[in-house]
Amino acid sequence: MAKNQETGVNYEPNSEDGPKEVPSAKIHGDQLSGQTGNYPAGPDYYSAAGKLYNLLTDEEQERLIENIRLNLGQVTKPEIQIREVKQFYQADPEYGRRVATALNLDLNQFEH
Repeated sequence: MAKNQETGVNYEPNSEDGPKEVPSAKIHGDQLSGQTGNYPAGPDYYSAAGKLYNLLTDEEQERLIENIRLNLGQVTKPEIQIREVKQFYQADPEYGRRVATALNLDLNQFEH
């Protein structure tokens, strides 16, 4: 008996032909004394992660980078590592550089 999602990814976007967003399944607002619903997180999906990274102490940043290196370093497809590092760059350029360096990726493909 196969376990739930045993052989597939459970996130989007992905490059493994995994799940896709179903716009019609979004939660719609209800009229109360105002409108409730599903609202965008803000101007982007990355700045909050960059702000959090910058709140960390140097030691906490080191541990974070090492944890990312240990886990993302196990990914066997370089294009996935590159895609993830680009997201770290969007959160904070230093964050992205440190992750790229930890993974021994060429910084030239990220800095533009």
